[in-house]
Amino acid sequence: EVKKIPAVHITPEILEQFLGECKTLEQKVYFALVWDTGARKSEILNLKVKNIQKDTNGMMVELDGKTGYRKNYLHDSIALVMPYINSMSSNPDDWVFNTTYTKSKSERRSHSTIDTWSSRIVERLKKRGVISPNDKLRIHSFRHTKARNLKKLKWSNDEINIWMGWSKNSNMATHY
Repeated sequence: EVKKIPAVHITPEILEQFLGECKTLEQKVYFALVWDTGARKSEILNLKVKNIQKDTNGMMVELDGKTGYRKNYLHDSIALVMPYINSMSSNPDDWVFNTTYTKSKSERRSHSTIDTWSSRIVERLKKRGVISPNDKLRIHSFRHTKARNLKKLKWSNDEINIWMGWSKNSNMATHY
């Protein structure tokens, strides 16, 4: 049996340090959304302006990815998301995380760009001693942390499955 270094559980203190290392508001918003929703990297990358909305219950994101469509309400990330979204184009089909490759076409950010942001931030956190040099902090660590936090809040496995986008009969929530 091979022993693996467990992924880092991202505490609010580590999150604060992580977001403090972000160079742009776009980076802060991306990682705050991953933290707040527990969404997969691609689910956040695939957000369009129209997928972030307000209703009578609050602000939410419409996620669509590996396991299908769901809505997750925002809590911790609203203070970063609101000014970012308000500064964007009013075109509902624009990517929330975009880059312009030509004068006429806006493209979605790539997975490799997000991976680069994350790896550079993790390097700086290790150099500063915020996390151990052997710690394994990946973008997916945010997802694991969200699932663990929901379990600590005594959410049922069914509620966690819905929030995380797992199927009704999935046993993933039992791993946390």
